[in-house]
Amino acid sequence: MAGAQIIILLGVAIIFGFHWQGGFNSIILAVIIGVVGGVASISLGMIIASFAKNPPQASQLGTLIAVPLSFLVGAFFQLPQVVIGTFMGQPVQIYSILPWYQIATALRTVLTNGGGWNSIVYNMAAAVVLTAILFVIGVYLFSKSRLTSEKT
Repeated sequence: MAGAQIIILLGVAIIFGFHWQGGFNSIILAVIIGVVGGVASISLGMIIASFAKNPPQASQLGTLIAVPLSFLVGAFFQLPQVVIGTFMGQPVQIYSILPWYQIATALRTVLTNGGGWNSIVYNMAAAVVLTAILFVIGVYLFSKSRLTSEKT
């Protein structure tokens, strides 16, 4: 589903005048990046569902988390450089621990700058590792809160 969403999103962006760099290979990379982002978002959804008591509460909690998160990953504007160290020659910033930051950076590199796989390997590796951690946390919390038998 995430791959289809990326294709639809790119189609709409092209209709509105977006010109991506890198040709068809960039589209394929964008879909792969989007799938990783989709899994990260599903993981966050499981965490939210673990704490929500009903669907309206989950919706409100999701919005409360998603909107600030969109700003923290640089989806709307360039974030200031807050480098706290380096890892494998790459600068690590405070928001680098969010998989969506890595995904947004990789998408920007591929679609706007025309970068290829070699230019996003670090971002994708970080996104996959962070997404896996988030997924494990989401499964654990969801199974503890939703998959246990109710005691009366």
